[in-house]
Amino acid sequence: MRKWIYLTIPLALFVFAAQGLSQRPGQLVINHFVSDPDQITRLYVTDFEGVGPDVVATFYSEAGEIIGQKKVKLPANGTVPIKPFDVIQRRAVGNVRVDGRGAQIACEYWQIIEHKDYSYSVATPGQPAEGYRHLVVQHFVSDPDLNTIIFLTNPSEESTASVSLEFHTEGGEVLSKVDRTIGPNATLVLKPFDVIQRRAYGNVYITASGANVTGEYWQLVDHKTKDGKKEQYAVAVPLQTLHLFGK
Repeated sequence: MRKWIYLTIPLALFVFAAQGLSQRPGQLVINHFVSDPDQITRLYVTDFEGVGPDVVATFYSEAGEIIGQKKVKLPANGTVPIKPFDVIQRRAVGNVRVDGRGAQIACEYWQIIEHKDYSYSVATPGQPAEGYRHLVVQHFVSDPDLNTIIFLTNPSEESTASVSLEFHTEGGEVLSKVDRTIGPNATLVLKPFDVIQRRAYGNVYITASGANVTGEYWQLVDHKTKDGKKEQYAVAVPLQTLHLFGK
């Protein structure tokens, strides 16, 4: 079995102004998780203040329905791993809300998947549940031969998010624009090729209204290049945000 591993380093999220602070401090979002007995997936939750808080991890389907919940007490300055399948007890995908009950916590999601002839690993950090009005995918690929996905989560329990995604070439030309709605606690799963319908790459500007959102871009590659070389890697990165003054 060929094994290859590409671990992403959590990116710092630079926020110049917080918006839509509807959740209390200590709430984080994981935009995509997998519950599967044949895959190694973990949610790591860490006490950031040394107070040993009680924590609740709530697992939602992509449609926003609660499909599992786990309550744990973190050791002071400690980390507790949570296996999604141990909580949900069936195969599922969706997003996770991690609530530190007012205490400051940190969390990461790790996923190690092994197939018959290859394996990959990714890791993504939790994002603040207050979400953002503006997000950017700094690099995307639209290609029918590659598995590329944008995950956008609406952490609001009551409001629907309206999101606009504008796809650009690296030169700034608009490739396509699409509008979608995301229900409370739900996740939008969008493949760039389904929107653009041709091979392309560039960036995506995302604007949300009604409720703030968080997001990630995943790119899983296992194919042969034009010169016959095998290309295999996996990337999962949180979307970055920048407050736009006057908007």
